[in-house]
Amino acid sequence: NLAPATLADGEFASRLRALLFAQPRAARLLSIEIAEAAAVERFAGLRELARLVRPCGVRFTGSPTSKPG
Repeated sequence: NLAPATLADGEFASRLRALLFAQPRAARLLSIEIAEAAAVERFAGLRELARLVRPCGVRFTGSPTSKPG
């Protein structure tokens, strides 16, 4: 579950992508949960994260009841 602050971190997506390329099997098993409020609050960061890590096989799920933290 990613917090809005993580989505705001400009380096997080590229660091995660590098880790996923180093561990492709793990990447295909990873599912990232994003609270709906966090997705709205940090949409640009979420879109960039998805653009970088979806090609690695990462899935995204939503959580409408989670509160951003």
